[in-house]
Amino acid sequence: DLCVGLALPLREALHVSRKKPSPDWSTSSYRLIGRQDICYTRIAEEASFVVPSSPHIRHLCSNLENRQVGSYSLDTSSTKLNKNLDKDGLYLVEQYSSMLFPDDRRVHEVAKMLQSSRPVAIRLIRPIEMNDHDFEKRKQEKLALVCRRTLALSVGRGMFTLGTLSSLFAEKLSIPDLCLAGKVLPVNTKVILDSSFVSNDLMMWPQFHNGVATGLRIGIDGSSEGSKQITRAWIKFHKPMSGQVRGENDTEASSSQHSYGGFLMALGLRGHLFKLGKTDVFDCLTTGSV
Repeated sequence: DLCVGLALPLREALHVSRKKPSPDWSTSSYRLIGRQDICYTRIAEEASFVVPSSPHIRHLCSNLENRQVGSYSLDTSSTKLNKNLDKDGLYLVEQYSSMLFPDDRRVHEVAKMLQSSRPVAIRLIRPIEMNDHDFEKRKQEKLALVCRRTLALSVGRGMFTLGTLSSLFAEKLSIPDLCLAGKVLPVNTKVILDSSFVSNDLMMWPQFHNGVATGLRIGIDGSSEGSKQITRAWIKFHKPMSGQVRGENDTEASSSQHSYGGFLMALGLRGHLFKLGKTDVFDCLTTGSV
């Protein structure tokens, strides 16, 4: 109800205070400026909880009841990231945004659109006069059209998750799947895209960009002190094994090679490829399809 001359300076003061709040404010002050993340931490400290240093785990431990964030159901008693929920690498982005912007759902909607490891939903209405063969053909045509969008999602996901991993774990980063399946609504039946619609050339560059998007999640530059986490052994650990050893067919093996090539490109953009020796570079250029 305030006039613009009074409301504008107050909003500006709240915006400035949100960026650099004072450490000795009360919890109500943090709520006023929209910093619920600090408020939750302060509540946990007052309850004599041991708050871990990780922002993600601190957020899980500070909430005293289960929350529904995005499309993931969180159990606050769990302090370990469930890899099944983070197939696309979007889990932590939604977590951080929920702390800073608890009432804003735009980040959740973007993350939902960028998920490529789950079957896409397609809606078809079957006319009464259409037989089963024609209806199955129409489903394949519709699914092929929607899957082209799925193959392009890795470019947007790379921008959306750029630099979100400030520390690395001992295990290798998982590259999200490009799911070429769909669920037909409202009957919710699963349909897999026919192989006649998918060629090796069609999947080559999407798999490559998928690997690039995964590598760009690493927020550690080659010149920073944290670059010691990325070693030669860690990079070579991501190299896919041959299809014969893994029991894959030629298509799956080549897709892994394309993704690994994109992953190497992302590491090069971050300045980490100098850790590979000349023999390692020669091996990458002469074996597989990288």
